[in-house]
Amino acid sequence: MLWDTMVSEFTPREVTVVIGHELGHLAHKHIWKDIGWYALFAFPGLFLIARLTRRRGGMAQPGGSAALPFVLVVLTLVSQPIQT
Repeated sequence: MLWDTMVSEFTPREVTVVIGHELGHLAHKHIWKDIGWYALFAFPGLFLIARLTRRRGGMAQPGGSAALPFVLVVLTLVSQPIQT
């Protein structure tokens, strides 16, 4: 992404490299691939979160919502090798 701080602090050559990199993502359709992967894993992930927090009263209860960060960290660690 091109931010105003990058334009003010980077050299024009560095900005050109970043723009080229981002256009490469566009050319290789990485955006659509990322959306597809997200859709593939988001719904099962939400199902697992609901199931794992249900033991502590579900998301409506303080115990269930306190378990949410732990469940998210575990799911993220498990999915990282697949995403890369």
